[in-house]
Amino acid sequence: PLAKKELGLPEDQLIIGMIGRINPWKGQLFFLEIAEQLCKKYPNIHFALVGDPFDGYESILEDILDKIKTSGLEQRVSYLGFRSDVPKVLQAYDIFVLPSILPDPLPTVILEAMASGKPVVATKPGGSEEMLIDSKTGFLIPMAIVSLGVEAIEKLISNPDLLKSFGDSGRARVLAEFSLEAFEEKIKTHLWQHLKRN
Repeated sequence: PLAKKELGLPEDQLIIGMIGRINPWKGQLFFLEIAEQLCKKYPNIHFALVGDPFDGYESILEDILDKIKTSGLEQRVSYLGFRSDVPKVLQAYDIFVLPSILPDPLPTVILEAMASGKPVVATKPGGSEEMLIDSKTGFLIPMAIVSLGVEAIEKLISNPDLLKSFGDSGRARVLAEFSLEAFEEKIKTHLWQHLKRN
């Protein structure tokens, strides 16, 4: 709760958040459509968006803020703007969402979220498919289909054990497969195989 408090997020709520520079394909509006559906049903959840617009996309930020207002979500969604303290933001989140609506080849923020022990709900296709194990460290969902995004997040909201086990599995996976040590180990093995062959 300390991280939630420092970010001005409600400490007694489950925080579902995304992090990404604002542009047409990062899926902020898709994220808000999911939020709108879930907020009708669950009083104990809160959504958070982090990231400032790329130059030239300021109008999308206006659309986002407008959507929050017209959907009556001002008490349920926080726009936190640009943050340089991503680890603290991830600490405050309970569920991390990557709602891209175009394939993102290398969404490294997924690895950061997994390393923080957070379950991840991410759209596919894209790099997310290599990072995340569906139904083990999170859920892979199709792009721009609100009902399926709602369904995936709902499974985590309604099952704290699942939320925790996905978070733990994600963290273990990052440490085993994507940490610097694991990467170095793979390189060494690869070089050794190569030398043996020659």
